[in-house]
Amino acid sequence: MRIKVFTFFLLFLFVPPSSFGQAEAKAQLIDEFGDTNCDDILARVDNFFIQLHNSPGTNGVFSITGDSSELVKMLDMEQTLRTAVIQRRYNPASLTIRRGTSAKPLSVQFWLTPKNATAPVSDVNKLAAKLPRNFSPFNIRNDMSQICNPEPLEPLTSELLGDNPDGQIFVVVNYASSRERRRQLNEAVELLKTFPRSRVRYLFRKYDSGWNDYWFVSGRPTRSAFYRQLRRNRRWSY
Repeated sequence: MRIKVFTFFLLFLFVPPSSFGQAEAKAQLIDEFGDTNCDDILARVDNFFIQLHNSPGTNGVFSITGDSSELVKMLDMEQTLRTAVIQRRYNPASLTIRRGTSAKPLSVQFWLTPKNATAPVSDVNKLAAKLPRNFSPFNIRNDMSQICNPEPLEPLTSELLGDNPDGQIFVVVNYASSRERRRQLNEAVELLKTFPRSRVRYLFRKYDSGWNDYWFVSGRPTRSAFYRQLRRNRRWSY
């Protein structure tokens, strides 16, 4: 009898807790959706952060997946999600955004992940921000006062510059007066001061109000070619 008790005691000391049936921490799927509008995204982000707040010891993960041909849509969604978090004044440090490839259409998943849980999207299928050759201008940010605007430049802009060596940042400075032109230009220069000056170009456009529009473009198109691309893709009113 004493030998059995002693054997059980040794097993208790040296056998990992998982051997006694302790469940492994797993990520919990909170929400899943496809392409949608900003109002809906804000509501979903609110609901997610309520649950994150009520789940101590967990982190948040936003997983964006889709076919590589939908990269631009995925990047747009990523910017909208980052903007929603900032606009609602949530702490972005408690959140990780992952972008991965999938054979399915664009899908966004919100996860609660315990610290030791397996990540829902592995780094193996992580999708880089490498845009196709001669891609259409990608709108990184605009300063117009609309819902889910303006988008943060980082971290996506640095990723785009790194993954697309021939890419440039085009800033369209819209202004109604000379004073407004100077003010908008100074704002853009200050916002872009951490980026290489050789990869930034400023265009000026007389408009009925002052605001800046930030685009990531392929190569160094002329002003007229750049505006033609925007009109062809029905991006804003250029």
